[in-house]
Amino acid sequence: LVDVMARYPDRFFCHALLDFYNPAGCVNDYARIKDMGYRGVKVPAGHLCAADPRVRIDDPEIMKVYAAMEADGMVLSVDLAEGAAQVAELENIARAHPGLGIVLGHFAMANRPEWLDQLRLCTLPNVYVESGGICWLFRDEGIEFAGAQEAIRVARGEVGPDKIMWGSDLPRTMVDFTYRQLLDFARYGCDFFTADEKAAFLGGNAARVYGLDTDVPAREPLPRITA
Repeated sequence: LVDVMARYPDRFFCHALLDFYNPAGCVNDYARIKDMGYRGVKVPAGHLCAADPRVRIDDPEIMKVYAAMEADGMVLSVDLAEGAAQVAELENIARAHPGLGIVLGHFAMANRPEWLDQLRLCTLPNVYVESGGICWLFRDEGIEFAGAQEAIRVARGEVGPDKIMWGSDLPRTMVDFTYRQLLDFARYGCDFFTADEKAAFLGGNAARVYGLDTDVPAREPLPRITA
């Protein structure tokens, strides 16, 4: 992954996992992945919530990692447990480290109870949400993903179009849908966006949050090679 980032810095931004089940060792883990060249850290928060004993994502030892990430210009990616179980913990992190970019995964677990509690964390200046996995959540609807489109429309109204980003969640959802299907429902649907808002949702916001180079030539989608 580090080699790929080095070759294509305008296309790839990779996060590393730390051993969050051992909070006391996370600072040393972070130092290693920073030296390797990773640009962010991923927290599988839902798994930590279900652990026995539960690991709080705002554990004082892990908070030291967030402080270092803020100083280093890293981005934190977080997949919270369903609902509001960890909302207060993430709010503590966001408020303690306002210079740390934080991105919620799985579109705040849209279609699960209390998902708006997660989503509204994006009213904080440094918190964003991406839609990787939203098509898995709404997979029974088929490739237009009407429920996913409605969730995105709701999010636009709740937190604004500059806080939401498209994502595919590949390769996990590859067994159900193609990359084109995961993209096209948003590219050709979601007609509640203005043209500029849709461009931001489909890539502009991510480029800004992850610091990707946007000074690259635009291109049309590649043609299909099958019927």
